[in-house]
Amino acid sequence: MDNLQHKDSKVINIYDAVCSVFGDDYFFLPDFWDGDNFAIGLLNRNRLIYISAWGCRECPDNDMKYYAEFEIIDAITSETITTVKKLEGLSENALIKEMITFVTDRPVNK
Repeated sequence: MDNLQHKDSKVINIYDAVCSVFGDDYFFLPDFWDGDNFAIGLLNRNRLIYISAWGCRECPDNDMKYYAEFEIIDAITSETITTVKKLEGLSENALIKEMITFVTDRPVNK
């Protein structure tokens, strides 16, 4: 969690929610966005999830919405091979459901 020490609380909140579902060691935190306090990247194998709280940075924590991009990357170069999805205005629960589908290739029942 050292990579998160300067991140906005909204990013830390979504990270904590993700860890409560996936566990603390399911994702690696690449430092692609270490200078952006409102963004985080989560990497598992060649699947990268970029999450940003910038668009809703003024929202109260109980009405938070996130922007996310789901990418397949080259595991050696970290270059994007393809962007699978770009999603905007996702609640915490909706984002986590999308993440489960992306990393497991299994849709989550609504």
